[in-house]
Amino acid sequence: MKKRGIFSNKKAQGDIESYFVLIKLILAFAAIFAMSAYVYSVATDTFFNKLYFSRDISFMANTVYFAPGNVYQEYNREGLDKFGIGFEDQKVEVIEDEEKKKGLTFNYFFAQDLNYNLKEERIKDSNKIAFQKSPCNLEISSELSQNLKLIECPKINAKEENWVQKKVLINPENKKYDVGSTQYNLIDSLGSSVYEKIPFVNKKTTKDNKEALAGKKRLIDESEIIITLDMGDYESENNDLKIYFSSEGENGIIKKRKDFSSLIWSEILSYKELGDVFTGGNIIGISPKQTKEEYGIVLENEKISIIIEVGNIKSEKINSLNKAEIRSKIADGINKGIENYYG
Repeated sequence: MKKRGIFSNKKAQGDIESYFVLIKLILAFAAIFAMSAYVYSVATDTFFNKLYFSRDISFMANTVYFAPGNVYQEYNREGLDKFGIGFEDQKVEVIEDEEKKKGLTFNYFFAQDLNYNLKEERIKDSNKIAFQKSPCNLEISSELSQNLKLIECPKINAKEENWVQKKVLINPENKKYDVGSTQYNLIDSLGSSVYEKIPFVNKKTTKDNKEALAGKKRLIDESEIIITLDMGDYESENNDLKIYFSSEGENGIIKKRKDFSSLIWSEILSYKELGDVFTGGNIIGISPKQTKEEYGIVLENEKISIIIEVGNIKSEKINSLNKAEIRSKIADGINKGIENYYG
């Protein structure tokens, strides 16, 4: 006689197998549901966004800090408006807006240059961060400021008694333009305006001293301040105001040239009329040995000597210099910059 087991009945065995299959299906659906829920939570969570933005923005801050010259840079990323961005204690802080606040704040350090004043406001509800670096400040905001072309200079203590008696050489003809050319006429007219505006007794200009190279060098040797007007020639519609100074010599004189240049640059662009003429620009330290010969003649000395590049001959905006009032404003800016430096 056969012994009967609890699963000896074929129907019962089939029911048990069905139960096991059903359990497996339930577990599979549970796993799929759990995985879907995880994927959804990752997709809707801000963990990775905050991680990304904190690092990417800090890298941008480093890039702006260590880029030479003045920098105007916009950081624009989709989704940035969901967060509040702060800059404090040499780190970028990323957190949701108060209404949507959840999770941890993410911080990432950047190498703040303590030689610059950091001016910032907490950025929120914006997909854009604007970085504006001048020789003394780094300004961070959601929009570039209205005076983005200006350089905010440090407090300069260069006051000298009897500074109005300094010998100033204006426009020592550092570049040979063809007589009658657009460049020649514009620079000649602007040089006359500057000559008339600067109230110095002991001023000289090669406008009345068309001398050979030796004569120009003698004029430079006899002068204490050398201001040369020049014009850019580059393939662009930009009409930039650039001021060049020598980056060689004692640190003290290099700093004086830089401060002197920044004050003049800022004063010129402080006039609204000129802000519309010039599209931007920079203050640039260069080595006289590595530049054109005519630049070297002007810059290779231990004096305060600068070259002011008043726009780009290939830009339509350069035609503004044909207007006497525009030339007068440029001359006023140069004069006021000198007054601010010494007075």
